[in-house]
Amino acid sequence: MRSYIGFSFGDPSGGNKAQFIQLTNLTVGKNYTVDVYPSGNYGDGNCYYAEAYSGGTVVSGSCMGWLTIGQFQSITNKWRIVVRADSQTMTLRIGNYWNENNSNGFSRVLLIDAIGLKSD
Repeated sequence: MRSYIGFSFGDPSGGNKAQFIQLTNLTVGKNYTVDVYPSGNYGDGNCYYAEAYSGGTVVSGSCMGWLTIGQFQSITNKWRIVVRADSQTMTLRIGNYWNENNSNGFSRVLLIDAIGLKSD
C-alpha cells in the first residue's frame, strides 16, 4: 500500500500517486464498505476521489475532502466508500488528479495508515 495518495513536489519519482485496490471473491450485486484511515492531509483540503475502474460501481463516498490540514486522528477522519460488485473482482482507484502542471505550486497529499474492507 502507498503511504500517501496525491501529488507531492517532494517525491523524487514525481507524478500523481493513486492507490489501486483489487477486490476479489466478491458476490455480484452485494455492497461492500471500504474504509480508508488517513493520518494527515497536506495541501488545501480539496477532494480525493474513489472510482471503480472495473467490476463495480461506487455507491457512496466517491468524493472526500478534509478541512483539517496536517496530522489528524485516522479513525475520526476515516473516508467511508461503499461499492457494489458487478463481478467477482473489482478494481477501485483512490486518489486525486493534481500534478506539476495543474497544482499551482502546491503539494496535495493524503497520508494513509490503513484500508479496511467489509461486506454489507
